[in-house]
Amino acid sequence: MHLKNYEGGKIYPGTYVDNDHMGDWSMHVTGGTLVDGALPGGAMNLLTDTGEGDIAQMTGPLAFEVDVGVPIIFECDLNVSVDASTAAAIFFGFTDQNAAGEIPIEFEDGGANLAANATDAVGFMLEAEDDATWAAVSVNAGTLGANTALTGSTDSVVGTWQRLRVAIGASGDTTYGIGQYNTNNLFLGFSVLTAGETRSAALSTSVVLAPTISVDGRAAAVTLQVRNPMFRGPGMEVTG
Repeated sequence: MHLKNYEGGKIYPGTYVDNDHMGDWSMHVTGGTLVDGALPGGAMNLLTDTGEGDIAQMTGPLAFEVDVGVPIIFECDLNVSVDASTAAAIFFGFTDQNAAGEIPIEFEDGGANLAANATDAVGFMLEAEDDATWAAVSVNAGTLGANTALTGSTDSVVGTWQRLRVAIGASGDTTYGIGQYNTNNLFLGFSVLTAGETRSAALSTSVVLAPTISVDGRAAAVTLQVRNPMFRGPGMEVTG
């Protein structure tokens, strides 16, 4: 893993190289940091500190629009390797901007009410304060979709790698996938989800989207490891 132009500030552009995959990412941190994961093949660690509201986030190019071309796909391996209070809040998916750091969709602090910081976004949410089950979430032109538990797959476990996949099709219809690794770090494929695997019209089709991964430690130290991020789509148009 290699980051160019790292200056230790709150926002720093760079180039992420992992197993021959390269992409431009905007890095946003508030009270945390992003460091080389020091793993074979490359990885990045997103770390949060213990300050309330501290987040660490990496966001790819603002380049995808459903009306221009589908499918639009974001796939990546994630591992919550440290979660000091079992309270990590994670969003993985697509959002409508890459200029500022935010958790696109999350629970409001201190409660279980879903809140959107983005106007259009779709992806996975993990709110470990609530439980360890990944949920499908979305917001379409400011209107939140349901918070749907993705059952039929293994929950998030500290120290265990999983592969997440978000695929957006025509009309903003979205499919979710959760994949597992064995103890020898071999990918076993994606599970068959029994609920929440697909969502219709998850977000606006005319909005330009960027892939993103963000973590809020909920005032605790959290380390989220990221490897093999891959995003693609026929309508890729770099706009920011």
